[in-house]
Amino acid sequence: MKLVLDVCSGEKKSTNYTKSITEPLCAEKVPEHWKKYTIPLSMTAPEWITDFERRVNQVHRLASSGNQDNAIRSGIWFGGLLAPEAFLIATQ
Repeated sequence: MKLVLDVCSGEKKSTNYTKSITEPLCAEKVPEHWKKYTIPLSMTAPEWITDFERRVNQVHRLASSGNQDNAIRSGIWFGGLLAPEAFLIATQ
């Protein structure tokens, strides 16, 4: 995202790579190379970014807790963190 912001602010020049990222983002689509795990086809780029942020925050909370039992009690969503598609199937 920083690269995209730098191009938009004029700090860096646009390349074919940045164009390949910004084109789907302008259409609120998730760039293909961001799809490391299965996501719904209807998921938009803003939704993906929010989901990714939640996952990073969970890892940070887990790592900084020092105690896995405290992390579990504090509401770490392990299903969403590790395998969201498996979690959804298991809870249906």
